Amino acid sequence: MTAGISTANSLAFTQNVDLLAQQMMSKIEDTVNVRDFVGEGAQDVQQVSSIDLDAVAAVDADTNYGDITHTSRWLYPSPYDKALLIDKISEKLAIADFKSPYVSELVAAAYRKVDDVFLANYYGTNKTGKQGGTSTTFTSANEIAATVGAAASTGMNPEKVLKAIQVLADADAIDDTGGDQLYAVIGPNERTDLLRFVEVASGDFTAKTAYATGQIPTGWMGVNWRISTRLPTSTGTVKRVPLYVKSGVVLGYWQRPAAELFQNPGKKNNWTAQMRMMLGVCRRTELKCASILCDRA
Repeated sequence: MTAGISTANSLAFTQNVDLLAQQMMSKIEDTVNVRDFVGEGAQDVQQVSSIDLDAVAAVDADTNYGDITHTSRWLYPSPYDKALLIDKISEKLAIADFKSPYVSELVAAAYRKVDDVFLANYYGTNKTGKQGGTSTTFTSANEIAATVGAAASTGMNPEKVLKAIQVLADADAIDDTGGDQLYAVIGPNERTDLLRFVEVASGDFTAKTAYATGQIPTGWMGVNWRISTRLPTSTGTVKRVPLYVKSGVVLGYWQRPAAELFQNPGKKNNWTAQMRMMLGVCRRTELKCASILCDRA
């Protein structure tokens, strides 16, 4: 070895920038109705109740008149934003260019927030009535207990899925033609629970075994499955899994996620990456929304 050559050793730094493991896109946005709105609040839809026809008592009898119930669904937006400053001094001292990764990070954060807003409002108090003056809570009758299919509180199982689908079917909320898709948002724990059941994992029950892909087969039990780590908690270790028909929920954008990259004169003309959006979510009807309680203890 040449004497003294080690004094010329140097470090090699990379220009590659990658984002840490995280949810990059919405798991839920394409599973619901998406609309654009303006105003302080917005009426999504006007609704009328179902009715029955009466038997004609006689050919010359009076016409049977009846009543029909009217209501409507309202959304109210919440704004969200975040900005990241890239000062020129730090930019000169760094080898890598962080502008694009910062924008990508903001986009990912925005779509995670979309899912959070969905989950909060899916279970939250929605506004109904002529001018949104009525508070409507999630229907407790549409919540499947954590004990279904077991002797005690337990995780996800096929019996819970069957019961949730039955609840919606009993309310005539499921479109048998398949035009109105059925979705469920489960967590990694619930996926693991279901993969343990032969009805899910065996090739005798599905065209392609779940173990071959590590996923719940699309369309199993007529449901499209989405995996999310952001499910809300009911109590303690019990998570709430939403199962719903697509037409049963609406996501309203007042401003869709919009990322900007610009030089900010108010910050010494440094680069700023910024994300802004405004949105609201509501159930269109309680009859098309169910919830499955799953214990992760």
